Amino acid sequence: MGRLLRGKKLIPALITLSLIFSFNVVADSNTPPTKPVLIGVNSGKINTTYTFTALSTDLDEDQIKYAFSFGDDSELVFSDFLTSGTSYTAPHSWSHAGLYKVNVNVKDSQNSFSDTTELTILINAKFCGFLGYIIDFDNDEIYDNFYSNSSGEIVSIERFDIYLIDVDNDGEYDYRYNTSTGDIQSFTSGDNTEDNVQHGFDYVLWMPLTFLVILVCIVSLFFVLTFKTKKSNDKENKTATSLYYLKDKKEVDEEKIVLADNLKKDFDNIVFEKEFETEKPKSLKDIEKYIDGL
Repeated sequence: MGRLLRGKKLIPALITLSLIFSFNVVADSNTPPTKPVLIGVNSGKINTTYTFTALSTDLDEDQIKYAFSFGDDSELVFSDFLTSGTSYTAPHSWSHAGLYKVNVNVKDSQNSFSDTTELTILINAKFCGFLGYIIDFDNDEIYDNFYSNSSGEIVSIERFDIYLIDVDNDGEYDYRYNTSTGDIQSFTSGDNTEDNVQHGFDYVLWMPLTFLVILVCIVSLFFVLTFKTKKSNDKENKTATSLYYLKDKKEVDEEKIVLADNLKKDFDNIVFEKEFETEKPKSLKDIEKYIDGL
């Protein structure tokens, strides 16, 4: 009898389990929206508005709704329910320098949520490789502090073109960071703070001086080469001028000799003619005397 009762109780239990299973299957048949694609800047300045655009779709073609958080004390930003595949853009600005996480997720009309997409943005800050990031709190384009990834603390830094960083906040600088090139250099073990500061200052001072010395050397070399080239050209021109002078002088001398020869010939002809004229008979009497003389 007891077994029969237990059997009768088993049937309603199976029916109940079947209904629960069917309900869960129906409830689980809804597909959540896809993880949204988030597009926006990853760095910026305080009190400047930036826009962030998200895009998601729902495979069930349910309507979707976006939710944005910006990592500060501001309230969440929600869109209305939109058609699947419709993007949504949210504007935002930050009033304080630092690192912020912009997060967005999506839910559909069946209350299924997507995975969250995250975007990191630096406001008045700049990454120092694996060390952490430097921060410009007063917006004067000079970095004031450093957030250390290793200690989780914000510490002061020396303000040069090359920043000196104390990652463990023990009073001694550990790294040198160049904001222009992004280079990170470690300090030699045993250096004290004052030496490191002076070393950083000397580095900044000697860089332009080295460049100036190199520039002066290049300019000096240019003028030396120019002077030598000019001197060589002047020498060649002088030699060529001398050769041309000698050549012209020789031609003039030859012309003088020819002219002298011509003058001599003309003079001889004139003398000969004079002598001939002297010997020629001048009148009929002279001719007769000349004939008689023969």
